[in-house]
Amino acid sequence: MRGYPLFLLIHHCLVISAAAKSLKPLTADDYCFFSNYLPLSMLKWTDPNASGTTCNSSAEVASIYLSSKLYCQDKELSAGHKLWKEYCQGISTPLLDLSGISVNATPAYLSSLSTVDPYRNKSISLTSPVLLTRSYYDISFRSNVSLPAIPESLKSALPRSIRIGWSVMGYWGSILVIGMLHRLWTYTRSAHVGSDDAEHGWHSRASPNKRNLASLRHYFNTHLVVPAAVRSYHQRRLWGCSIPNRLEFLVVVGFWVMCIILNFGFYDIFTPNTRYQTTAHQVWKYVAQRTSVFAVACLPWVWLFAGRNNIFIWLTGWSFGTFNVFHRHLSRLTVLFAIVHSIAHIVVETVYSSSYQEDIKTLWLKFGIIAVIMMSFLGGLSFPYIRAKFYEAFLIGHITFAFILIIALFKHTAVLGTRFYSYLWPVVAIWSFDRSLRLVRLLYCNLRVSTNRGQRIQTSTAIATYSRDTGVIRLDVTVRGALTPSPGKYFYLYQFSTWRGWENHPFTVGTYTSIPKSLQTPSYSTAVGVSGLSPTLEVPVDNIGSIEQNSISSSSPLGEVKTSTKNTTGLVFWIRPYDGWTRRLQEQCLESSSSKQISSNTYQLRLSLALEGPYGHCLPLHNFDTVVMVIGGTGISTAIPYIHDRISRASLSSSSHYRKNSPISKIMLVWTARNRALIQEICDGQLADALLRGYFEASFYCTESNTIENSTGNIDEEHKQEKMTIHWGRPDVEDIIFSAGKEAQETNTRLAIMACGPAEMADAARRGVHSALKNGCREIRYFEEAYGW
Repeated sequence: MRGYPLFLLIHHCLVISAAAKSLKPLTADDYCFFSNYLPLSMLKWTDPNASGTTCNSSAEVASIYLSSKLYCQDKELSAGHKLWKEYCQGISTPLLDLSGISVNATPAYLSSLSTVDPYRNKSISLTSPVLLTRSYYDISFRSNVSLPAIPESLKSALPRSIRIGWSVMGYWGSILVIGMLHRLWTYTRSAHVGSDDAEHGWHSRASPNKRNLASLRHYFNTHLVVPAAVRSYHQRRLWGCSIPNRLEFLVVVGFWVMCIILNFGFYDIFTPNTRYQTTAHQVWKYVAQRTSVFAVACLPWVWLFAGRNNIFIWLTGWSFGTFNVFHRHLSRLTVLFAIVHSIAHIVVETVYSSSYQEDIKTLWLKFGIIAVIMMSFLGGLSFPYIRAKFYEAFLIGHITFAFILIIALFKHTAVLGTRFYSYLWPVVAIWSFDRSLRLVRLLYCNLRVSTNRGQRIQTSTAIATYSRDTGVIRLDVTVRGALTPSPGKYFYLYQFSTWRGWENHPFTVGTYTSIPKSLQTPSYSTAVGVSGLSPTLEVPVDNIGSIEQNSISSSSPLGEVKTSTKNTTGLVFWIRPYDGWTRRLQEQCLESSSSKQISSNTYQLRLSLALEGPYGHCLPLHNFDTVVMVIGGTGISTAIPYIHDRISRASLSSSSHYRKNSPISKIMLVWTARNRALIQEICDGQLADALLRGYFEASFYCTESNTIENSTGNIDEEHKQEKMTIHWGRPDVEDIIFSAGKEAQETNTRLAIMACGPAEMADAARRGVHSALKNGCREIRYFEEAYGW
């Protein structure tokens, strides 16, 4: 077989390619018949009574049928006969009656027939029935089923091609299953570790198996979970790129390696081949097909991991940031596969075929080009620099181009039937689910139907107060009804009244207040925006809803606290104006207020805002003996709810259930802000009660050199003054955390580190935790709520 002249092989492939447009297999059983039909129909047949088709030439029909009967199983022969008959009916030429041929197809008759090899006998004119040689049939069958340009129903015949997309499903499905099992294990372990165990060192009395498991967990945290993949870069960018932690890095690299191997390896390349002339032709065809399958197979995961309402955020306990890392790398691979697919397809259509000029006129190819362009635009707009500098273009482009992409892919793949619908329709479902749930959250948070005659539909209201002294906008939002956020929750804020109403940004809830109906007056609302919410009305945000991050259901008594539906909800956000919407909000405050209204440096604006949420996890900080909070700037809004949580739990200290499930003995706050005024304002307000508690320690740092040197606040109580010392400069975060870890190691207690602040601070906290782990501190856990994408 390998001695066939190359020009004969090329000629035969071109002829077969033209003929393949007439009759094509539809099921896996059709391919045996098709592998006999195609080469025999290309030979020269002499029959004066035939019309030039494969339907009424007696010798040709008999040869195709007898060869199929010889090499095919009964069900394959029956399927081929049906396909053949339907084809002949489609061209208005009835197929000859095969009953007489079938009766005569005895073993003796078949053995008496001559055999023909289309490679060698292509110029012979045939007048009587012949059989296709077994060797040529084997080549024909392998050529037809080895490369995957065939329907979805042929999965059993093409395990390497049609099933190639399943590897994407298997990989990410396995990762998510591991994440869910880990969360279940964490919840189970947390439920069995009470305060007495934590305070007295449960691991010192544990069985050898548990100690071995603890050692494995410590090794896992030390070398995979906490450290960044490249030096100490995680929140900080390296050469403009965001760097995941080591575990995320391994997951991403594993996926890249799997995709490269499966896309560019394990090709079933062979010669001679009746469909593809050369080895290079086969390689290009494989590359074109496999990259297309992978590109489409990645799409459901791209959409799933990008959604705010990704159900696996709830099931695994992983942060939105972790899924965003997976989303970005899946997207990059998808764009890469789409571009490679386009290049490979162009090579196949131009170098090895002359059909490109005809195909370019078809809708499926035009929409394929559109799809690749849309993917390229989506990838280009996602570069960090473009996303940061031109956020509106990124947001609008992402939605618009993604919508066009999905439509283009449906049109592009329609030529193959429904083969790719199993990947495309899930994208539509995921996107629809996410957007619908976002709309539901918007309506729930912002609209209430009232029984009052004066105002049937009630919406959310907001007061923005900007202080030049603090450089921060305090946003007081009044939400109608009983909204129940908890620590760690955040909302997306919309300002629909502006011409950029689609723009929305996440902000963490700093405090939560239940406002009784009797106090819902215009004068009260104004007072709230100016001087803050009344301390007598404040309810710590943790008193409502779940307080577990890694639990399936909360068992805390705090979860039983409910708010009357006749009350309204007051949410407080602290916002540092930067660029974009926050800068415009600052300008609105400055333009709409008069300095005589409030004070010389404070400006107020009443505006209409809409909230979407709540999102986020409540960290299980109450399970630790000591909690160190490393906070920067307005990141204090993340810390305050957890501090209030500790105070609320302390008020329930008489409960044995509380003592068992909340072992916190100390909270240490390390807060760095730009100026003293913000620190003073928060300490006089939201932290005033905490500063009186013996288990609360605070260190305040101011980075503006012209503001203060080491000084003490003007709080009246002497105990507060002792805790209100403000230092100039930045804290040594690594040393603080390392010292806390060393103390926890010596006292055999559990330590939680929470960081929320700029990228440099978060990375310093991560380095400190990593150093403590390497130093042997086993019961330390790191929680990061840092700024960034």
